[in-house]
Amino acid sequence: MTLRGPLRGALVGALRGPLGGTRAFVDPRSLSGLTFWLDETESATMTGALWSDASGNGLDFSQGTAGSQPTVSTMGALNCLLFDGSNDVLTCSSSFGLRNEGTFFALMQFVSHATNRGIFSMTDGSGADNVTSYSLHCAGGTATNLVLDVGVALNAQIATDTNIMVVMCHWKQVVGVGGTGIILDDAALSATDSTLSGTTLAGTIAAIGSRLTGVTPANFCNVKIASIGEYNRRLDSRERDQLMVYLKAKGGL
Repeated sequence: MTLRGPLRGALVGALRGPLGGTRAFVDPRSLSGLTFWLDETESATMTGALWSDASGNGLDFSQGTAGSQPTVSTMGALNCLLFDGSNDVLTCSSSFGLRNEGTFFALMQFVSHATNRGIFSMTDGSGADNVTSYSLHCAGGTATNLVLDVGVALNAQIATDTNIMVVMCHWKQVVGVGGTGIILDDAALSATDSTLSGTTLAGTIAAIGSRLTGVTPANFCNVKIASIGEYNRRLDSRERDQLMVYLKAKGGL
């Protein structure tokens, strides 16, 4: 018998999660502020044409052009969508309502690497950088980093790894003498920087499998994704730990 959906997730969490309260399995939907969540078991539909939102917010990602649809594949024991790195992309045209920070997560596996290839990108459509758009992508001359917009590395070796991995980062927009930008994972602000307040990153279009140039997908990524989502706030350390336990257990890590 193959277990799917919440029952499988609960059992995996119970069997693989460490004993004790702080690292126990939690369903990502039990943490407040979940903006969207696409998942290989929890989404009602996962095809190249449509990956439905499991968060309950109706932020489905789709692709109407057959030649640009990712394909259903496998990633270890998981189902996933495979993006070919040439033209495969899923998009969502809706207001994500993110403020000036968020927590992004994905359970994924690179198939190949190339500089500036996007995993997830979102913009308000103006084409302006940083304040009104951001993307998680490979960067560097040899594609050895994953960065969020302005070149801050999440992990110096992550984008050369072809194993199944969990990517998770808290991002925050800041403003300072150098203009606006992004900081990651509670990096210290300089004396001339301050967090942006009252700024809404509306996100009139979002893309999975590419970066966005204005609202046009480009810089496609050759990657498998089994679960991907974002919260509209900073998760605290306990919440991030619980989410990491869930994602690692799902991925068999």
